[in-house]
Amino acid sequence: MKNQTLQPLTDVKTLIELSEIKYLPGFPRKYRFDAKNGKLNFNGEIDITPKGQAFSLIPLAHRIFTDEILGYSRRKWAELFFINQAGHLCSLLFHGYSVDQLQLILGDLYYEDAGLTDIRLTVHPEPRSNDFGNYYVASFGFEALSAPDREQMELVAESLPPICRQDIFNGDAQYHAWKNVQLPELEHSDSTSEPVSGEIPSPPWEEAENGKVVYT
Repeated sequence: MKNQTLQPLTDVKTLIELSEIKYLPGFPRKYRFDAKNGKLNFNGEIDITPKGQAFSLIPLAHRIFTDEILGYSRRKWAELFFINQAGHLCSLLFHGYSVDQLQLILGDLYYEDAGLTDIRLTVHPEPRSNDFGNYYVASFGFEALSAPDREQMELVAESLPPICRQDIFNGDAQYHAWKNVQLPELEHSDSTSEPVSGEIPSPPWEEAENGKVVYT
């Protein structure tokens, strides 16, 4: 597949004019933010952006959660779903400092009566260094979509099968914010509906984001 078709779509008009959006339920295309090199890549193999270059996408669905996945200890993650230029549904994960920065965006959006699925999100890889070497973290900027574009994106999300990435569900996630995603764990456990011991209760913008959820 050509690199250009792997780029995230950033124009709503182009997205809604796609003849087809391909999505095998539970198996979106997997993208990765390579924090070592400051790049967006596809499937851990194909670089989509040069080192340190910002990139944009339009989140179609998202969830922010704490879980033990992909061989990492329990930590907070952000998963964004978007459409690429090939018309494929894609998943992108962030963790650590990058998730903290994304949650700051949620706070800003709360005061604009918007959420992550109402914006064009830009990811800025920022260089950092420590005793172990150089690396990148993600910071974020956004541009609010127009009301008609928001409505179109919501219709796109509703037209697809339940959105999730099946290989990283293990039933033990605690959810902080989500929209337009399938959360099978919530059907089987009440533990995700309450903050874990020692955590501050969710701020109001997280509660607002949690308003639309697709259950199995």
